[in-house]
Amino acid sequence: MTRLIEQGRTAGEFGSAAPATWLVAAVTALGHAAGDEVGAGRMAVSEAAAWLRTATLAVLDVPRRGTA
Repeated sequence: MTRLIEQGRTAGEFGSAAPATWLVAAVTALGHAAGDEVGAGRMAVSEAAAWLRTATLAVLDVPRRGTA
């Protein structure tokens, strides 16, 4: 995943200045949090997946579509 993040930066897809290794840890933690919410019955799988996607894109500082 570190290499994917570094490639995304090189391509201008990710804007986060945080170290790639930290971003890997953050995205991994988000995945665990989503699973925990589903496991605890607080979210449906589809809801947790949607929030995981939203949070991951925010952490990686991916520009929103339609904005420049």
